[in-house]
Amino acid sequence: VISDLEITHRLPATFVLLFDEAWDLARASCEALMPRHASSVEREGTLETAASRKKKNEDDGGGILHPLMKFNYDVLAWHIDPARNQAGFSPHRDRQPHTRFDLQRSFYPEEGEEEVGRQQAKYVTHWVALTDATPENSRLYVIPRGFDPDYLGGDDDFDGDKHCKETSLNFHGSDGYRNEKYSDPLTRALPTKQSYQNIRALPRKAGQSLVFTHRILHWGSKGNPHSTADANGPRIAISFVFSDEGFEAPYVKEEYFGPCHNNIREAEEEENNGDSKKVKSSAPWKYPPFSIRLLLVCAQLLIYHQRFDLSTPMLRACYDYCKLHSKELNEVYRKKVFVEFVKAMKEQSSGGVVDGGAEEVCALEGDETD
Repeated sequence: VISDLEITHRLPATFVLLFDEAWDLARASCEALMPRHASSVEREGTLETAASRKKKNEDDGGGILHPLMKFNYDVLAWHIDPARNQAGFSPHRDRQPHTRFDLQRSFYPEEGEEEVGRQQAKYVTHWVALTDATPENSRLYVIPRGFDPDYLGGDDDFDGDKHCKETSLNFHGSDGYRNEKYSDPLTRALPTKQSYQNIRALPRKAGQSLVFTHRILHWGSKGNPHSTADANGPRIAISFVFSDEGFEAPYVKEEYFGPCHNNIREAEEEENNGDSKKVKSSAPWKYPPFSIRLLLVCAQLLIYHQRFDLSTPMLRACYDYCKLHSKELNEVYRKKVFVEFVKAMKEQSSGGVVDGGAEEVCALEGDETD
């Protein structure tokens, strides 16, 4: 489906969200990652020993995520074709909290895991390879936490990679001092020739996946258009995000998909003899209606417009559809969508692409960014 979208119809791979198959994968992601056990104590957000929760979930095949995590609706798909000289996203972090305090709060406090960063993150990406991801057709690379001085210390005010939508920290590294001269996170993580040996390549076979936090520096490589490998077809992948509602709320109503966050959690049922037994929820799964799927596609394309080669008519069409259904979007996410549309129109206007674009953008800024 993704190849047909990209090659035949010239549509971004994320349009795959219109099809049930994408939501079948999202459901599988939920079932694999979300925990089966969630006590009332956990729901209230109080501390539980990470090891005890892990043990409970391992005993019956539960997932690895914290029980307060929810399906975020931040879904993207990729079709990286070496023959078309394409590449994955350039080096970036998925999220940059505003302050160091916010950065530390983007991890759950856990008994037995006192060091921030070794605790579970409140924003996690599940990246699934739908075809083999190889050195020839683009695979993911990361800089592990232990080799990244800013994983917990925060980044400078300006992040040259505009994928990062959050306001960056006013700190440089773990010492907490402001960096008077900007240096990007990748440069600080790779200060010497030897430090490049810390980069890890993460090839994946079709059907295999990766789970990583919002703070990991990662990127997709460029495909090799000169490769003669028989299997050097496009790298196709899809990703799903899970987040804590207090850190980043779901983009649309939870009820449209799931029940993901409690689909397989167990409840206790009293038997006649006073003993209790565990019963699994049998709530039927719901997939988002077509209008919500298209809304997510349009909103995501606007949010990540710098990553995709979108025509002006497509940008306008996406904005118009988001505007029409704006009440369905989470308020914070809705504002970000409209702000990114303004940026996209400014970029195209400054490049001489949009006639009369400046006046329209000014009007939009007044309406949408207040």
